Amino acid sequence: MTKNTAPNRAPTLRYPHCNRSDLNRAIIKFAKQQARESTHHIILAPHTPMTMHQSKRLLRKWDGLLNRQILGGRWNNKEHLHCKWIAFPEHVHSEPHWHLLWRMSGDLAKAKANKVLSGKFSNGLKYGGRINGKLTHGLDWIVHRHWKRTICSGTSKVVRIFDPEGLGYYVTKEQWNSVAYDNIVMSGEFKTSLPKAA
Repeated sequence: MTKNTAPNRAPTLRYPHCNRSDLNRAIIKFAKQQARESTHHIILAPHTPMTMHQSKRLLRKWDGLLNRQILGGRWNNKEHLHCKWIAFPEHVHSEPHWHLLWRMSGDLAKAKANKVLSGKFSNGLKYGGRINGKLTHGLDWIVHRHWKRTICSGTSKVVRIFDPEGLGYYVTKEQWNSVAYDNIVMSGEFKTSLPKAA
């Protein structure tokens, strides 16, 4: 290893062959498409200065906790049922936070998906509790609970997507920054299983 190489760090991508404005238009178009396919906009903010590497680790831990809550035992063997999302970072040089375009897996049973989203279970508070004194349930509660378990200073917000075009612009507002662009994360990046051999 040379002196100038950082271990365990992906190289920063450069795009000399692309016009930066073309690249920005392409990422906005991609975000709009993802927003049309998603059901919720989730904001996860740690409220703590950290590197993008540390912030990605928190996102990975939160994703695991969320999928474990929804799918139960052996959740890691059910990757086709995991939640699907793409996360756009903001404030990458100080206190990064994430804007996720999120949806449930299309393969998840409708009854299970409805129970998770609405929080209506017969056994009480499995998917419900208080956030800042306000009774919350369903997806809001699950996201909040597991983000707080991931980082105690963190806050979260869950909003149903009604304007995918506007949201596509909103979540990409800092993607002109090459560090932000290089740190866009898709949920599939955190999956561990390998494809089966033929």
